[in-house]
Amino acid sequence: MFKPVTTGKAGVPDVIACYKGLFIALEIKAGSKLTELQKYNIKQIALAGGIAAEITDLKQVELLISMLNKKPKHKEVV
Repeated sequence: MFKPVTTGKAGVPDVIACYKGLFIALEIKAGSKLTELQKYNIKQIALAGGIAAEITDLKQVELLISMLNKKPKHKEVV
């Protein structure tokens, strides 16, 4: 399931998703560069255990999904 959300807030990644229990944030770029705020937010998301990346090509998304499909799911804590 995918539901795009527009926050209108500077620095917030273009795509925010949860896939197989993982928080994923993707900044989509086509010819432009990341701002310092976007770089900072990507780093903070990664440090917190999420997956964050700059995406410049659809193949990058395909590779990410392929890698996530091979990764074992998180164990549920009871």
